[in-house]
Amino acid sequence: MPSIKKKIEEEHGRKLTNRQMTFAAKIVEGIYSNAECARKAGFAPDISAKQASVLLNGRDYPHVLEYITELREERERRYGVNTIGQLERLHKLSVGAEDAGQF
Repeated sequence: MPSIKKKIEEEHGRKLTNRQMTFAAKIVEGIYSNAECARKAGFAPDISAKQASVLLNGRDYPHVLEYITELREERERRYGVNTIGQLERLHKLSVGAEDAGQF
């Protein structure tokens, strides 16, 4: 089975750069803003917000958006964790803490 990267590059006929792959990995982590993900991927701070927007818009770099989707799906398959499930769990913990007066 080809790697996610190779599959997407073949489908779109475009290469994923190291910056694009790092950006995608940071986005999937879900702990940084889009602009911070771009900065951490090596884009200049003064263009990071714009570059993040361009990478995520789906028109200019559809292969990057697909790579992000595949990384998220791989993480969900591997760990059985998804964003909605995490948010539901945090909400339950928050409500429980409020009910117990631990806030």
